[in-house]
Amino acid sequence: MISIKPFETEHLEETSQLFSKRYRTLKTENDLFPVTFQDESMIHSMLEELIQEHHGAVAIEGNRVVGYLVGFSNIKTFKSPATGVYVPAWGHCVDHSKDTEAVYTALYSHMSAEWVKQKCYAQLLTFFIPDERLKNLLFGLGFGLFLIDGIRDFSPLVVTQDDDIEIVAATEDDLPALTKMDHQLER
Repeated sequence: MISIKPFETEHLEETSQLFSKRYRTLKTENDLFPVTFQDESMIHSMLEELIQEHHGAVAIEGNRVVGYLVGFSNIKTFKSPATGVYVPAWGHCVDHSKDTEAVYTALYSHMSAEWVKQKCYAQLLTFFIPDERLKNLLFGLGFGLFLIDGIRDFSPLVVTQDDDIEIVAATEDDLPALTKMDHQLER
């Protein structure tokens, strides 16, 4: 049986181990991921700093942490007129030997109620895309495709020529048009 509890300093060692282990697995699937997040002590420090000022939750099964969720809350006008919360990629993880959908759903149910109490209505969560099950689960919980970052190696791109399109480097003269497009996308 899984129970959801507040994320406390006593959980830091297990949560940082959980994330680092999961990240190492993802990195074997895509060696372009930076090595930075493999550093367990760095994850420990970042999580420790985050839980000093922000609420988080851990999922406990037996005496073990099997998942956690924590983010930066009370961000004013965060990607919308509403106050929001941002959960970085290292701000959540679930042991993939468990029912990840059930654990994430329990964690999100708990934290979303907390965030709504804080009036954090805009919620953004970063995750590593090779995890297709997590992507589908997060979309089911209401997270959309607001932003997608990508990584690729530095090999030259293969580009086919289209006479109707010209690609040039942006300059300062392009700022008004780019600003207008950016504002139109925010609607």
